[in-house]
Amino acid sequence: MKSHADPALTLLTATNGMINIDHAGVGNGRLTVGVTGLDKSVASEAGQAAGLSDKLDLYGFFPSGDHVPFKEAGVPTITVVSGGIHPHFHQPTERADTTGSIRKSYSPWPGMS
Repeated sequence: MKSHADPALTLLTATNGMINIDHAGVGNGRLTVGVTGLDKSVASEAGQAAGLSDKLDLYGFFPSGDHVPFKEAGVPTITVVSGGIHPHFHQPTERADTTGSIRKSYSPWPGMS
């Protein structure tokens, strides 16, 4: 009998990377970026291209989050979270009106902004 996960595994083998953006729009104006399976210079160069290099704090693997299953499957990941306090994070009060908004969408890769 075929596993229900087979279609997902097929897609996963064709996945080049996973970008996870979590609780953006609140905090202290800095961006905390975790990188796995890629050199940190990839995130640094993207930050420079977006004019955000002075707001980035670059790290390696974050041990929890939506990106973890991808990392465990060998897919490179970049996780971006806003720095600082997030009083509504994973609370019933976490709504669009309490978390701020993303004011600019940018991607250094064509067709992904």
